[in-house]
Amino acid sequence: MDIISFHPYGLSKESPDIYLPFDNHTTFRDVETLKQIMERNGQSNKEIWITEFGWQVGSSLGGILMTEELQAKNLIHSLKIISDEWPYVSVAIWFWDLDRHIPQYAAVADGLELIRLDKTIRPSGAYLREFLME
Repeated sequence: MDIISFHPYGLSKESPDIYLPFDNHTTFRDVETLKQIMERNGQSNKEIWITEFGWQVGSSLGGILMTEELQAKNLIHSLKIISDEWPYVSVAIWFWDLDRHIPQYAAVADGLELIRLDKTIRPSGAYLREFLME
């Protein structure tokens, strides 16, 4: 094995800072737990690729609705965590770039996209563009 791929999705009530050890779902900070497991098993020199992550606009858990603004805030914060704290993460891919309105994926993908169906850019998409241009 050369690389570990991981999908650290957060539920809508969770900022990238929330950590709940592998209970029934992943959180963004579970990347740190994965790294600890790798270290205990002699794999500390391997990279971690975050091949899917995101927060779904419109989803609600615990009474907190994920808004476009909160999604953008979580994206900003998660990219700062990756760049400032996790040198072992060399790739991070947001799950869904463009709303394609594919019915069989609607339950899991709608609200994750950075660009809406009408081709307007969500705040998270605008921020990501600025981040990549720096």
